[in-house]
Amino acid sequence: MIKKFWCITLSLILLLLIICIGFTRPAFKGASASGLTVVIDPGHGGIDPGVTGSAYGTREADLNLAISKALRDCFYGDGVKALLTRTGDYGLYGTVSRGFKARDLKKRVEIAKKAGADIFISVHMNEYSSDKRRGAQVFYRAGDDASRALAKAIQSILNGLETQPKSFSALTGDYYVLNNLDCPAVIVECGFLSSRVDEGLFLEDAHRKRVAEAVFNGVMEYLS
Repeated sequence: MIKKFWCITLSLILLLLIICIGFTRPAFKGASASGLTVVIDPGHGGIDPGVTGSAYGTREADLNLAISKALRDCFYGDGVKALLTRTGDYGLYGTVSRGFKARDLKKRVEIAKKAGADIFISVHMNEYSSDKRRGAQVFYRAGDDASRALAKAIQSILNGLETQPKSFSALTGDYYVLNNLDCPAVIVECGFLSSRVDEGLFLEDAHRKRVAEAVFNGVMEYLS
C-alpha cells in the first residue's frame, strides 16, 4: 500500500514538473518565431549615399543594403517573415525636391506600420572625427523598455565579435524612425567608415555576413 502511495506521489510530482516546464518555456523559440514580422531598414539610398569611406570611398548606402540583405536571409532561414524597406539603390522620398529627407524617413516608418512590424531594425554605418574610433553601436528610443532590451541583446552579441575593438553599451538616440514606431525598434551602426580598419573589413562579404548574423542572434536572444 505504501509502495503504491509513493508511486502515485512521484507520478504527480513528475506531471507537475512537466506542466511547469511547459509554462516557463521562452515565448519565442523555434516554430513560434515564425509568426513574427521583422522590418529591416537599409539606411539612405538614391541621391543620399550616407557616409563615404575615408580610405576607399565606400558608400554607406551600399553597405547598409548588403548587410540588410544578409540579415534578411538569416531570418528567412529561421522561418521569420523579414521585409526590407528598400531592395536597391534608391531612396523612398519620391521626387527629388525640398524636404526629400523628411519624406524618406516618413516612408520607412509607413512601410513598417503597414507590414505590422513586430521588430524594426535600421542598418547604418557611423563616422567620427578620428579614424581611431571603431566598432558597432546600437541605439534605441529613451524610455522604451522593449527597445532597450532589444538593443542591449544585439549589442551584447556584437561585442563578442573578434573584430569589435571593445565592448560598447547600447545608447539612447533621438531619431525619427525610432520615435515614430510602436514596436521595439533599434538603429544598428555597424561600424565607422571614417576608420580605415572598419571600412576595409566591410569590403569583405564574409565580414558583412558575420555582422548580420550577430544582429540576428541578438534578436533571437531578445525573443528568448
